[in-house]
Amino acid sequence: MAKQNLYDLIEPQKPESVEREVVATMRAIDAEFEVDRLQHLYRHIVLLFQGLYPGYRASDAWYHDLEHTNAVFLCVAAMLDGAHQDGVRISSRGKLLVLACALFHDVGLIRRLDETEGTGARFTVGHEGRSIASMTDYFVKHGFSDESITDATHIILCTVLNKAVGEIPFRNTEVRKLGQILGSADVVAQMADRAYLEKLLLLFREFREARLPGYESELDLLEKTPTFYQKVVKRRLEDEFDHVDAFLDAHARVRWGQEEEPFHLAIDRNLQYLEQILATDKSHYRNWLRRGDVVASLPREPQDSGKDAPESQ
Repeated sequence: MAKQNLYDLIEPQKPESVEREVVATMRAIDAEFEVDRLQHLYRHIVLLFQGLYPGYRASDAWYHDLEHTNAVFLCVAAMLDGAHQDGVRISSRGKLLVLACALFHDVGLIRRLDETEGTGARFTVGHEGRSIASMTDYFVKHGFSDESITDATHIILCTVLNKAVGEIPFRNTEVRKLGQILGSADVVAQMADRAYLEKLLLLFREFREARLPGYESELDLLEKTPTFYQKVVKRRLEDEFDHVDAFLDAHARVRWGQEEEPFHLAIDRNLQYLEQILATDKSHYRNWLRRGDVVASLPREPQDSGKDAPESQ
């Protein structure tokens, strides 16, 4: 098969396509997998993000939206498939748990009806605890065991960027592997997003509302992203998560007939384009960010005029 870009293969912006792809993947690798349970979980999450679940507002976080959750969900499924192709056994229960955690890992950024101030971004710091509470409520109502709640809690903690995997008291090596898969998928999926660079402007707004230090402006966040990838993301993937993202290689070959793994290829392209912007015309960076109508939705700023961006973006 000819080489294809990641977003020619997956459609995280379309819930029905996401559900279809993940269900097909699980059916292909595990005859005992509880598809009905996964579908109920997924549809619950979609309703939650859309504001159609009792007691909750619609998701209004700029960056951590349903599309991000869908992308992580798809990436986890791809890693599970790759693990299967590589001969790594993961139980049916484990597959369901890590997929559930992918769906719940950012719901802590969704406001309840009685939370009227700001947007969900104000819960950025510590949102994982809120996500775990929401997940626990669902698990209790739908017959998941106490053991599953504990395991899922530990899996979601792997998405906390400054949390060492060694600090998490996993019950066994499989749960540890599941946590590494989710933690890897969380960073890989977002950095592989076709509009990742544009969405960094939305992430800056989340950081600003949450009053997170370290980034003075949109441009400051863009300039620090290459170093963030090299010194935080890559080290975490390799050292904390034992490079389980390599499972994506087998998935790409078997599922898509691709010799080049598309998630990391997309990350490389995003970072190369960002370096081009910073080296060429960083004062007018917004002119170079044209995907997804993200910039058009933001207030105009003085840097909106400058050199023309190349047609390849």
